[in-house]
Amino acid sequence: MTLRNQLLFLLALMFGSVLVAKTLIDISRVGPEVAARAGAEARLALLQAGPGIERAYRDERMADVRAGLARLATVGGPGRAAILDDRGAVLAASEQRLERLSAGAAGLSWATDLAAMPTPEPLTEVVNESLHAVATIHSRPQPAPDPELLGPVPPPPPSSPTLALALQTDLALQYAAGRRSVAVETALIAAGALLMLWLLSIALRLELQRPARQIVQTIEAFDGGDRAARNGLRGRSELSRIAKAFDGMADRLRQSEADLLDSQVRLDRTLQALPMGVMVVRRDDGRPFFVNPRWRELFGIPDDASRDVLSLLSQVRCEHPDGSPFAIEELPIPAVLRSGQVAEARELCVRRDDRVLALSVVALPLSFSGAESFDAVLALAAEADASSPVAVPTFQVDTWTRGATSSDVATVVAHMESVMAAPAAEPESAALYGRDTVLVASPDRAELEAAKQALEANGLRVLAALDGSQGMVYFGREGPAIRVVVLDLALAGPSGEMLLDEILALDPAARIVAMCGYRPDLPQLAASGKIATFLTRPFRVERLCETVRQAMGTAIGV
Repeated sequence: MTLRNQLLFLLALMFGSVLVAKTLIDISRVGPEVAARAGAEARLALLQAGPGIERAYRDERMADVRAGLARLATVGGPGRAAILDDRGAVLAASEQRLERLSAGAAGLSWATDLAAMPTPEPLTEVVNESLHAVATIHSRPQPAPDPELLGPVPPPPPSSPTLALALQTDLALQYAAGRRSVAVETALIAAGALLMLWLLSIALRLELQRPARQIVQTIEAFDGGDRAARNGLRGRSELSRIAKAFDGMADRLRQSEADLLDSQVRLDRTLQALPMGVMVVRRDDGRPFFVNPRWRELFGIPDDASRDVLSLLSQVRCEHPDGSPFAIEELPIPAVLRSGQVAEARELCVRRDDRVLALSVVALPLSFSGAESFDAVLALAAEADASSPVAVPTFQVDTWTRGATSSDVATVVAHMESVMAAPAAEPESAALYGRDTVLVASPDRAELEAAKQALEANGLRVLAALDGSQGMVYFGREGPAIRVVVLDLALAGPSGEMLLDEILALDPAARIVAMCGYRPDLPQLAASGKIATFLTRPFRVERLCETVRQAMGTAIGV
């Protein structure tokens, strides 16, 4: 049952209950009102007709008596009238057949009982919707004493016989008329109530049911995939406000989905066009759910999501540089699936027909839920010189969506591409090059010392700062001479980000190498253009030197 029907049912029940109660009260009042009105009419009729009937009876004009009784019998409805003596005999009646019958035989025994009551006024009673009325009359007049006569008052003559003038009227018609009047009034009130309910039903349909149905249909259509579904309701009612709120939410959601889809499309295109191979494998069944064309080109495997990664890799001939076979379980992806730890293969050779590709492959676990366990494995592969060691960063990805690759994975890919695409380090025996200055700011004393030694060993002058304040002192003093700033974004004192902004305010062309682990804001930080390159932890000192060389735009240690 709809809300409108429930409301109408409650209103009808309330109106009906009130109407039934009113009808019962009105019907209960019909009887007393009819009895009172009929009694008053009967008493008036007896007082008016009684003297004439009495004179006609004394004069023995029986025709006039019967005519008067017949007129009296019509008062208040169909009835009969009669004259009875004190013995209960019917002396005259409106219906001649009743004459000479006893009161009991004529159905007028009640008249003798009422006539016996000592009262000069007519008496009435209503029994079973029948009016009984009695008035007394005399068979001969009572002589009054003459006031002109002198002497003692003579004794009164014998009293004349007292007769009863009885009237019986059937009040059924009056009772029926009263009930009919109540019924008509009730019907009119009910018709008015039904008209009001009908008008209310139309109003509720316009103001409640139709908007509610429109909202439900819009929600169902929106949930079914029609993102253009809107209510379009106008007005200031509560439902209109709800509809407007839903339309606004739907607009925002549609725009968010469009933006997300656009980002996903651009991200997928980016991943598809990467010069390095990318594969993502589920942990639970070992099946890949993303493989870009470069990966398929490097390993020569089909894009078959129904096969697990071990089955796919078993078709690839992987070797060590000396030509010995590379066991499948030693490959980075199976190793990560087995251990949950970052794995790499820097000396992986893939034999493809008549040529051998030297690849550098890194695989790392991904946690979608942020838990300690991982849910998938991300593997990156690129052609590389197997002799050049490369540091492997570690990441934890909090979110992932199938089909539209996560921006977090894009960040990983961007960092890994930066790491893996770097040229090989020059031999350590190369000659020193210049005395360019590098500022290194890190709160880790051991890391700072190792970085200083490695860079100085490559002919660079190093300014080492343990916190942001010391870093600002160095840069404020020797800013123009500092070629590269290696900055830990987690510095104490003035934070690394604050120090970054201060350095760029002093020298907008400063080359910044940011040292950090995984951060949720890495995509925004990378897009800001403030960072020349990222140096992701953990890293080897060789990788540090290569990153500094890239930032300087020239070779070091030669």
